[in-house]
Amino acid sequence: MSHLKRIAMPKSWPISRSGTKYITKVRPGRKDEFSIPALIVLRDMLNVADTKNEIRKIISMKEIIVNGRTISDYKSALGLFDVITLNSMGKNYKIIFRNRKMDVEETKETDKKICKIIGKKILSGKKQQINLFDGRNIISNEKVKVNDSVVLSLKDKKITKILPLKEKADVYIIGGKHIGEKGTIEKIETNQAIIKIGKNDVNIKLGNIFVIE
Repeated sequence: MSHLKRIAMPKSWPISRSGTKYITKVRPGRKDEFSIPALIVLRDMLNVADTKNEIRKIISMKEIIVNGRTISDYKSALGLFDVITLNSMGKNYKIIFRNRKMDVEETKETDKKICKIIGKKILSGKKQQINLFDGRNIISNEKVKVNDSVVLSLKDKKITKILPLKEKADVYIIGGKHIGEKGTIEKIETNQAIIKIGKNDVNIKLGNIFVIE
């Protein structure tokens, strides 16, 4: 089914739960709470056009680029820190969380993206597969750990920098009541870390911590 009931949509989507009964569903590949259809981003968040048909036409004209690639489907799943380029407008945006909802902000960084490592495994030939937060898998022999982040070149899909999970690292919170807030790691424990957010020390699960610097 290509639609879902509006009342059942993820709480992170920044649109009203009242209105039409059904809304567009994202293509599979990412966790629902961290992904949103391109249609909603372009129509409701960026106000590129007013209707689904208008958005489909703009996409068909290859006007929308996400993470360095032209998209062809209005149901494409967009997620945290994805870089969106509107060709005809000359504008670039990235997806963030604001007030616990997915939002966009203008950006000048269009050639790279920060990705969190959520898993890794050794393949045949001793090749290392790294599983990233945005659903992609890359082959790399870089020495990384789960919950580290990497800076990924959007041109060649290679790691250009490793951002380890460590004390004093700057982080972005991606879950819980502090979602969308930034802080600094004070101490790392077994399954959580103490994060300095403003003047407060907060315990955050490691799974909800996204290293950004």
